[in-house]
Parts: sequence; structure tokens; C-alpha cells
Amino acid sequence: MTAEATPVTTSAQIRSRTWTTYLIGAIALLYVAFVLVYRLGEYPLPWFDEGSYLKVAKNYAINGIYADFSSEGNRYTGAVIAAGPTVILPVAAIFKLFGVNLVLARLVIVVYSFLMLGVLYALCANLGSARLAVVTLALVILNPTLDLQVYSREVMGEVPGLFFLFAGLWLWLRPTRHNLAGLFIVGVLFGLAAVSKNQYALFILPSLFLAWMLDLIWYRKQGWRYFVIPGLVGGGVYFAWVFYVLFVLGAQGRDVTGDLQLLRTSSETALFLISPGRNLRNALSLIDDGGYPGLLIAALLAGFVLSRRRDEAGQRWGILYTFLLMSVVTYTFSIGFTRYQIPVLALAAPLIAHLLNQLTDGFRLQLRGLGAAFRSGELSLSKTAGILVIGLSVLLFIRPGITRFLFSANSGDDSFARLGQYINENIPSNALIETYDEEIAVLSNHPYHFPPHSVMVNRVQELVAGKPEAQYDFRNWVKPDYVIIGRFSAEAHVYLPEQLSQYKLVQSIGSYKIYQRQ
Repeated sequence: MTAEATPVTTSAQIRSRTWTTYLIGAIALLYVAFVLVYRLGEYPLPWFDEGSYLKVAKNYAINGIYADFSSEGNRYTGAVIAAGPTVILPVAAIFKLFGVNLVLARLVIVVYSFLMLGVLYALCANLGSARLAVVTLALVILNPTLDLQVYSREVMGEVPGLFFLFAGLWLWLRPTRHNLAGLFIVGVLFGLAAVSKNQYALFILPSLFLAWMLDLIWYRKQGWRYFVIPGLVGGGVYFAWVFYVLFVLGAQGRDVTGDLQLLRTSSETALFLISPGRNLRNALSLIDDGGYPGLLIAALLAGFVLSRRRDEAGQRWGILYTFLLMSVVTYTFSIGFTRYQIPVLALAAPLIAHLLNQLTDGFRLQLRGLGAAFRSGELSLSKTAGILVIGLSVLLFIRPGITRFLFSANSGDDSFARLGQYINENIPSNALIETYDEEIAVLSNHPYHFPPHSVMVNRVQELVAGKPEAQYDFRNWVKPDYVIIGRFSAEAHVYLPEQLSQYKLVQSIGSYKIYQRQ
């Protein structure tokens, strides 16, 4: 009788676990949907970086010109290179079809976010198991520094770049034989990742070369085509786009040499920074106030151990580990903005998930066993590891995730929309507006003048090296009817009080102050 009853019990347990899995999956999906969509137009408030990309999309949608703009003409530096057509063109298509709208523009990034999570799941399922993939997604979604509530909403290149990167890794690391067409597609995906966020080129292309060297020296599994074709194609896609922007787009009648000099200076300042003090602070920030604190060290050590195996599974982990190491190097030698940590934290998530998998015996925490251990007062090594994982999860992920959830649910600032209403109702359509808050340009079709990109480069140089401030005086460029000072203009101290001596404050809306020439 006992032998016959066992299958019935097992079947019931399987059904129960299946429904539990579906319930947890549904709750997780609702959580992600809420985090990405709720009050999409109000949180976070748009600011300079997002506004610069929105301007390019608006210019292309309305005028058919792929360029940044100001009242004196089009500009082909800054935002035009920092985020490529993978970001700009879908947003421009939305603007063309439905008009310039912040919520619809951000929906493009929301779609990219869902796609990114999908390919990350597929990548980790190939590397390990479905459970490994689920825990990896949880690490990414709940990580306070990755902050999906911000970066998966704003029209910027970070999340689209991650989507193309993970899609390329998923296709590349599948345990199947790759033909030339497949390797070519992998290269295109890596190139699009770099085009989406130019910073990503700094670690993707060197990672491909380093992975090839490791195959020649250590693994000896794949052969040169497996690495060289994706590397050449990926680099070709990226450099072809940069060449097209600098030497083809609007090349007539502008100083291409000056654009190249500005690009070099801005890259040296923000992306190739050799400053021992700042480089050390950047490295320490990844294990101090970064998204995983000490777990990142554990992930780096675990990745090294996994990569030492000389079979195909070990090489797959080794390639992922190579990308992680190069992203750490890239961040260490950058200016150290928080969002530059995003690829580091995203690439570390599968390794941390694998480490937690080992500590919990395949994510089996055995809570009943923990209860018995508490009652008996004896803890085995596996039970202790389970308690440690629970504590770390609450401290590093669950608590910040709940905090961000509640913050998103209770935050709401409509000052940006109210500013647009005020501009369209109270400022004449031909009045020239001076501002450094580039997001304002999406609110109306007024003529706007923005400080040149060199002002931003000089500000960053001042921040990094303590160089004397390169003063910008808008009166040497234009004589605007209005000056609008928002959060970014105020933080950058672009507009000094003496420059506004002929202007009167006529309205304050949130962080925005509107001055009118008297």
C-alpha cells in the first residue's frame, strides 16, 4: 500500500510547487511592471542627460535631421555619439507618429528593459539552470544601484546597451556549433551594444580580444573564428557609426577637426581618467557603497575558480568573467559616475547567483530543517550558509527593493508638465529661451539656445582635476527673452547673478525658475 501511495503524494507535491511557481512568477512580473511603468512621466523628473537624447529624437522626427540643436544651428557632438540610433530612432518614430511625448518616449526604454531581462534569463539558464536565471533576475531587479526605477525608465543608452550585450552573449555562449552567419550576428549585437552606449565599447571590444588570448593559451577549444569574427564585426559596427557621425552627418560647413578635439578631450576626462586617487576611490566604491558590497569580491573570486576549468562550461563562465573584469577596469579608470557601475553590477549578477546556489544546495533553503536546528540549538554548515544567504538577501536586496517600491508608489512631481503648460501659455512662440536644462526643449517648439558642449567638458575637467572654471556668459552668444534655470543649471552654476541683472524672476515651478528680460 505504501508503494502505491507514494506516486499520488509526489504528484500532488509537484502540482503544488507548480502553482506556487506560477504565483511567485506572477507577483514578480507585477512588481517589475509597476516599477517600470507607474507614474512614468513624473518619476524620475527628466533632466540634462535624458533631455539631450530627447532633443536629437525630436529634431529627427520634426526636421529629419539626426543632430542635437540650438538656436544657432545643429550640433553633432555629445548626445549624437553617446547614444546611437538604437535609442534615438525608436523614440523619433514615436514622436513622428504621436507627437513629442515624454511618457511614450520612455515606453521605448521600458520595452528594452523587458527584453533585457528576458535575454538575461535565457543566458543564465544556458549557463546553469532556470533557478540560477530567476535568482540572477532578482539580483538585477532589486539591486539599489542598478535602480531599475530610474535607468529602465529614462531615455538613455544604458539599458538598451545591456539588452544587446546580453543578447550577444546568449547567442554566443549557447552550447551549439556556430556557423559564420551566427558569429556575424553575435558581432552585430556587440556592436549595437557599443553604439547604444559608447562607454560599453571600452570593455566589450577588449573583452573579446582577451577571451581569444585565453582560448589560445588555456582553453584551446574554439578556434580563432569564434572570437575574431564577432570582434571585427562588433568593432566595425561601432567605428562605422562614429565615422558616419563625425565625417558624414552634416560635415559640410562645420569644424570636424574641432569636433574630434572635443570628443578626445571629453573621452580623456570622463572615460580614460588616470588619477590614482580617483581610480582607487572608484575601485573601492564597487565593494563599499556599490550594489553588492563585499559580494562583488566573492563573485570575482568565484568567477576565477569557475573559469579555471578547461572544458566548454568552464570557458563559457570564463568569457562572462572576462567581460566582468574589463567592465571593472573601465569603471575604475572613468570619472566614476554611479550609472557607470551598471554593466559591472549586471555582469556580476550571474556569478553572485551561482555563489548563492552553491551555498544553499541549489537554492534549497530547507526552512523546516532550519526550524529544527533552532529548536535543537545545533547548526550544520549548510544551515548556517542558508541563514547567511537569508540575512544578506534582506539586507542588500529585499529591503532596498521594498524601499524603492514604496518611494515610487508615493512619489509624484508634476512640475515638469506644469512648466510645459506655463511656457506654452505665457511665453510667445517666437521668444528666445536660454537654458542649460536640455529636457525643456521637448516641452515646446520655441527657439532655444543651449551652452555649447565644450561647457560640459570644461565643467567635468573642473570636477576631476580642479582646473579653473571656464566661465560661460550667455550674453556673449545671444540676447534671450527668457532664461530658465532648472536643477542642472543650478548645480553647474552656469548662470551667475550678475549675468541676470537685466532679468526679473517671473515664475517658479518646482526646481525651475523663469526669468524674463526687462
